Amino acid sequence: MAAINRGDIFDAEIAGLGSHPVLVVSRQEAIYHRTRVTVAVVTSTIRDHAAEVPLDETHGLDHASVADCDELYTIEKGALTRRRGKLELGDLMRLDEGLRVSLGIT
Repeated sequence: MAAINRGDIFDAEIAGLGSHPVLVVSRQEAIYHRTRVTVAVVTSTIRDHAAEVPLDETHGLDHASVADCDELYTIEKGALTRRRGKLELGDLMRLDEGLRVSLGIT
């Protein structure tokens, strides 16, 4: 598999969920050294909550969606299948804010 980076969007096989788009949220330095990555599930259920990262067709998705930072999973890298897209710098800043809200970090 090609390099995995923070902010990449993949399809992934997640136990109990099946195949689902996900956003890699692990810190970049950890991705290289670990066999697992932490991901946020991407969903088309948009609640306009501060823990959501807006995504759309420009990110390789079929329609408007969000990465839900309240729904995090740590999965084997091998569970990542098709690469869909990636976040740009502004999107990564939004991801940081979504994670802070989700984890209660001020």
